[in-house]
Amino acid sequence: INKDCLCLIDEVELIKDTGVNSCIIDCRFSSPQYSSTIVSLYSQALKEDNTYDLNLLKEQIKNITLSRLNKGNFINGRIHEKSC
Repeated sequence: INKDCLCLIDEVELIKDTGVNSCIIDCRFSSPQYSSTIVSLYSQALKEDNTYDLNLLKEQIKNITLSRLNKGNFINGRIHEKSC
């Protein structure tokens, strides 16, 4: 089990710009309620007519996760964000 939660919701536009057209959200060790919420938040972020504030969606993830959020190796190597 990873102590950190990989969270790229605020990078969705950059990810879409790279040509990615699908993704997998790994919630194997999470409750059904947590998994449902995460999938819903990412679905909102990925909509073509996205009017959602991605930072607000990220704050919602921070409010439900027990782990520190990080971006893994996505941008300029490993980036750790401060825990709330």
